[in-house]
Amino acid sequence: MLFSYPYEGAKNFFHAGGLKRCNIFDFDVFEEQIDVDFEGHKYKGIKRYHDYLTHCYGDYMQLPPEEERVSYHAGVYYWE
Repeated sequence: MLFSYPYEGAKNFFHAGGLKRCNIFDFDVFEEQIDVDFEGHKYKGIKRYHDYLTHCYGDYMQLPPEEERVSYHAGVYYWE
């Protein structure tokens, strides 16, 4: 069953999918947008990307030790 609730008065946003610790956000994280350049194209992105990435991944600018680096993909893919 699908439920929806009005945006007005809501304080949180729930994302169903992805990492478990990355499901609930304050709405204001997504309210302001900026233009982001990526490989010669412009895209819309959230202005508070640092808050989003920190919420999901902690210190996302530091690689974990090599032995803790794991893939979260469900399959194995090959490119010819």
